Amino acid sequence: MSDNTEPKLDEKEEKGREEAILQEAYNAMMKLSVPEWITWFIGHLSQLAWQYIGLMENPVSKKVEKDFEQAELAIDTINILMEKVKNKLPDDTGKELQGLVANLQVNFVKQRAKEN
Repeated sequence: MSDNTEPKLDEKEEKGREEAILQEAYNAMMKLSVPEWITWFIGHLSQLAWQYIGLMENPVSKKVEKDFEQAELAIDTINILMEKVKNKLPDDTGKELQGLVANLQVNFVKQRAKEN
Protein backbone atom coordinates (compact mmCIF):
# COMPACT_ATOMS: atom_id res chain seq x y z
CA MET A 1 0.00 0.00 0.00
CA SER A 2 1.53 3.33 -1.04
CA ASP A 3 1.35 6.59 0.84
CA ASN A 4 -0.36 9.28 -1.32
CA THR A 5 0.67 12.25 0.80
CA GLU A 6 2.91 14.93 -0.67
CA PRO A 7 6.38 15.13 0.76
CA LYS A 8 6.66 17.81 3.44
CA LEU A 9 8.31 21.02 2.33
CA ASP A 10 10.77 22.68 4.61
CA GLU A 11 9.89 26.14 5.93
CA LYS A 12 11.93 27.99 3.27
CA GLU A 13 10.37 26.00 0.41
CA GLU A 14 6.88 26.51 1.84
CA LYS A 15 7.43 30.26 2.11
CA GLY A 16 8.72 30.40 -1.47
CA ARG A 17 5.69 28.46 -2.67
CA GLU A 18 3.30 30.80 -0.84
CA GLU A 19 5.05 33.86 -2.26
CA ALA A 20 4.79 32.43 -5.79
CA ILE A 21 1.05 31.80 -5.35
CA LEU A 22 0.53 35.32 -4.01
CA GLN A 23 2.52 36.83 -6.88
CA GLU A 24 0.50 34.85 -9.41
CA ALA A 25 -2.77 36.03 -7.83
CA TYR A 26 -1.52 39.62 -7.78
CA ASN A 27 -0.50 39.47 -11.44
CA ALA A 28 -3.93 38.11 -12.40
CA MET A 29 -5.72 40.81 -10.40
CA MET A 30 -3.67 43.58 -11.96
CA LYS A 31 -4.97 42.53 -15.39
CA LEU A 32 -8.53 43.46 -14.37
CA SER A 33 -9.94 46.75 -15.57
CA VAL A 34 -11.59 49.15 -13.12
CA PRO A 35 -15.09 48.17 -14.36
CA GLU A 36 -14.20 44.51 -13.74
CA TRP A 37 -13.04 45.37 -10.21
CA ILE A 38 -16.25 47.28 -9.58
CA THR A 39 -18.31 44.34 -10.85
CA TRP A 40 -16.39 42.04 -8.50
CA PHE A 41 -17.03 44.43 -5.61
CA ILE A 42 -20.74 44.62 -6.50
CA GLY A 43 -20.87 40.83 -6.26
CA HIS A 44 -19.44 40.93 -2.75
CA LEU A 45 -21.75 43.76 -1.68
CA SER A 46 -24.74 41.83 -2.99
CA GLN A 47 -23.77 38.80 -0.88
CA LEU A 48 -23.67 41.05 2.18
CA ALA A 49 -27.03 42.58 1.24
CA TRP A 50 -28.64 39.12 0.95
CA GLN A 51 -27.23 38.22 4.36
CA TYR A 52 -28.43 41.43 5.99
CA ILE A 53 -31.87 41.13 4.40
CA GLY A 54 -32.03 37.78 6.16
CA LEU A 55 -32.27 35.54 3.11
CA MET A 56 -28.80 34.07 3.38
CA GLU A 57 -26.93 32.88 6.42
CA ASN A 58 -23.65 34.41 7.48
CA PRO A 59 -21.02 31.93 6.26
CA VAL A 60 -18.91 32.41 9.38
CA SER A 61 -21.54 32.28 12.13
CA LYS A 62 -23.87 29.98 10.15
CA LYS A 63 -26.77 32.13 11.40
CA VAL A 64 -29.23 34.45 9.72
CA GLU A 65 -28.41 37.92 10.95
CA LYS A 66 -30.85 40.60 9.77
CA ASP A 67 -29.71 44.21 9.69
CA PHE A 68 -31.85 46.31 7.37
CA GLU A 69 -29.72 49.42 7.82
CA GLN A 70 -26.65 47.55 6.56
CA ALA A 71 -28.66 45.93 3.76
CA GLU A 72 -29.95 49.29 2.61
CA LEU A 73 -26.45 50.76 2.62
CA ALA A 74 -25.13 47.86 0.54
CA ILE A 75 -28.00 48.14 -1.99
CA ASP A 76 -27.65 51.93 -2.26
CA THR A 77 -23.90 51.57 -2.79
CA ILE A 78 -24.47 48.97 -5.51
CA ASN A 79 -26.83 51.43 -7.24
CA ILE A 80 -24.22 54.20 -7.12
CA LEU A 81 -21.52 51.91 -8.49
CA MET A 82 -23.87 50.67 -11.22
CA GLU A 83 -24.50 54.23 -12.39
CA LYS A 84 -20.76 54.83 -12.69
CA VAL A 85 -19.93 51.64 -14.53
CA LYS A 86 -23.05 50.70 -16.53
CA ASN A 87 -21.83 52.18 -19.84
CA LYS A 88 -18.47 50.47 -19.51
CA LEU A 89 -19.78 46.92 -19.17
CA PRO A 90 -20.93 44.45 -21.81
CA ASP A 91 -24.72 44.64 -22.27
CA ASP A 92 -25.34 41.21 -20.77
CA THR A 93 -23.33 42.03 -17.63
CA GLY A 94 -25.14 45.35 -17.20
CA LYS A 95 -28.52 43.68 -17.55
CA GLU A 96 -27.54 40.93 -15.12
CA LEU A 97 -26.46 43.51 -12.54
CA GLN A 98 -29.66 45.52 -13.05
CA GLY A 99 -31.65 42.34 -12.40
CA LEU A 100 -29.60 41.70 -9.28
CA VAL A 101 -30.34 45.19 -7.93
CA ALA A 102 -34.06 44.84 -8.71
CA ASN A 103 -34.18 41.47 -6.88
CA LEU A 104 -32.36 42.91 -3.89
CA GLN A 105 -34.73 45.88 -3.72
CA VAL A 106 -37.89 43.77 -3.98
CA ASN A 107 -36.67 41.30 -1.37
CA PHE A 108 -35.55 44.11 0.93
CA VAL A 109 -39.05 45.62 0.86
CA LYS A 110 -40.72 42.22 1.40
CA GLN A 111 -38.51 41.20 4.30
CA ARG A 112 -38.69 44.59 5.99
CA ALA A 113 -42.50 44.53 5.72
CA LYS A 114 -42.52 41.14 7.48
CA GLU A 115 -40.60 42.67 10.38
CA ASN A 116 -43.09 45.52 10.87
